[in-house]
Amino acid sequence: MRLKTKKLKSDYIKRLKANKEEKKGIRKSSLLKNKILPLSIRYHILNKSEDIQIKKTQIRNRCIITGRSRGIFTKFGISRIELRNQSNVGNIPGMTSHE
Repeated sequence: MRLKTKKLKSDYIKRLKANKEEKKGIRKSSLLKNKILPLSIRYHILNKSEDIQIKKTQIRNRCIITGRSRGIFTKFGISRIELRNQSNVGNIPGMTSHE
């Protein structure tokens, strides 16, 4: 996947790492809640596992076209400025310009 800006690349990498860490956390919590496993094994899992490195708060929504980080419409994944430009051109179905 080719991304335009350095910020988009770093955000993409953070999202991949966060998804991976989230899956690890779900597995860890399901093992810890499993009552069939002996207490010693659950305690070992609790002590052995490392902390999650990527927090979801570090991930920013960015425009997929320009990389702008503010004014993002999550339904489309683009910024408000680019949304207006794309709707004026007619690239977004159901949206028309008022001009």
